[in-house]
Amino acid sequence: MMERQRIFFVQFTDEEAGETTTESMWCQKSGEYYILDNIPFIAKNISYGDTFAAEYDDTDGKYYFDHLVEESGNSTIRVLVFDKKEYQVVIEELHEKFKLETEELEVKNLIAINVEKDQEYRPIWEYLRFGEDNGRFTFQESCLAHARD
Repeated sequence: MMERQRIFFVQFTDEEAGETTTESMWCQKSGEYYILDNIPFIAKNISYGDTFAAEYDDTDGKYYFDHLVEESGNSTIRVLVFDKKEYQVVIEELHEKFKLETEELEVKNLIAINVEKDQEYRPIWEYLRFGEDNGRFTFQESCLAHARD
């Protein structure tokens, strides 16, 4: 069994004001590096399966993301569903139509999606654009390794 470690990812919410938010995720230790085994809700520019370095902070006794070592080729997309009644419907559509792995933060109507590196992204992107254009949700390509065509 691989050793797991909780790693903290700090993101600027307002760079000028120095405001940040932090997301912690479980990662697998792989030699001197870590492999992300969660789908990020907040952390940008990192996806499930990416390999990265982390630094230990003696002050608070936590590990923090330092830098990316190797991309997995997966993409991370975040979807914010506007109508609570639509939340489960959107999750089911993502699972049934595209066989996507998701993590859900129901209290915020937020869905984090992992798009596997070998999966065709164009149909997923078209679904997301259509849903956004029709006011069902908005989406953000948080870490895009896929081309849209």
